[in-house]
Amino acid sequence: MKSTKFLLSLLAFTMVAWTSSAREASAAGPALAIVVPDASPLQDISMANLKELFLLEVLQVPGSAAKVKFFAMPDNSPAQKIALSVIYKMSAADLKRLWLKKVFRNEIATEPTSVSGAGALGSAIAGQKGGVGYCLNSEIPAGLRAVKVDGKSPEDAGYSLVE
Repeated sequence: MKSTKFLLSLLAFTMVAWTSSAREASAAGPALAIVVPDASPLQDISMANLKELFLLEVLQVPGSAAKVKFFAMPDNSPAQKIALSVIYKMSAADLKRLWLKKVFRNEIATEPTSVSGAGALGSAIAGQKGGVGYCLNSEIPAGLRAVKVDGKSPEDAGYSLVE
């Protein structure tokens, strides 16, 4: 009888804890996934290094000899809005000006390629050794995988790339 009460109490506690963490995760909003081809050696990146990579201040994939080929989601997409607010910390217009300055100064050959959505992102990145991009965690295409940011996956509590 005591063991049954203990098990029921443990089950109730577990359900309350799970419901609370699920509520917190959903309250945080959608998570942005940093995606690379399945074969990429990139497993984890710090937020500081991610920002350098996204600003094309680093032109080589960390842990690889491959040159970065960066792909961005379309303007006004939910994924781009999260990237602008959490990674870039600037407006779309400011980011566009930054790309134009970098091209003008010959720091980069062209601005990042914008794709029409997650499916196009999968097609574009899957064949690129240095392919890197982003999309909502719920939309990661086949052939791509999410990279951890500061040791956390998009599903983890405390993941920093959320709306």
